[in-house]
Amino acid sequence: DYTHYLGLTTTPAQLIDELDLVLCAGGMNASLKAQIAQAVGKVIWSSNPSGQALERLNMALWLIINSPDYSVQK
Repeated sequence: DYTHYLGLTTTPAQLIDELDLVLCAGGMNASLKAQIAQAVGKVIWSSNPSGQALERLNMALWLIINSPDYSVQK
C-alpha cells in the first residue's frame, strides 16, 4: 500500500527522506537525496494529479533502488 508515500509526493524532499529510511536505513548520501528530490519535483502532470503522484513515486523508487546507496551495504 503506497497511500502514505503518494501523499508525500507534493514535497519531494520529504518523500525521499521517508524512502531513505525504509530502503537505505537512513544511509543515503545527502547530495544524492537532493538530486533525486530535484528530479522527482520536475515531474508535472497538470491534467491528472493522481497520475503525477504515482509517476513521482515510481521515479523516486526507481532512482533509489538503482543507486549505489541502495545496492551497497555500508
